[in-house]
Amino acid sequence: MKQQAKQPQRPGPITGGGDNWSDQLRDVEEMVEVPGVAERVSKARDQIRSLSKEFKRHSKKPKWDLVQSGVLNPIEEARARILEELARRDDQPSLAPIDRDPAPNRFIDAVKRYTEQLGRGD
Repeated sequence: MKQQAKQPQRPGPITGGGDNWSDQLRDVEEMVEVPGVAERVSKARDQIRSLSKEFKRHSKKPKWDLVQSGVLNPIEEARARILEELARRDDQPSLAPIDRDPAPNRFIDAVKRYTEQLGRGD
């Protein structure tokens, strides 16, 4: 009876080689100031660390329901919350429109004099 060769485990956050993941999640925790996001990302990072230790210690494949509830769901919730906040900020009118049309030709000299006076402090 032939034994099947073991498939090599691909590196990943749980099975090893997840340092980059951890660093990226820590960066998100530190950068984002949206309420609740840092906590969700921290929870996911802690869960990844825990699952990775279990994998290294016992070579047990992770329980995918734990990966879903402890890692993927918090990251997805954080992503959704960030997108909501970005959409909310985009909906706010800007204080000064950036794409203003130039002054009509007949006012160009008056605008130029006005801005020069402002620059001199007159």
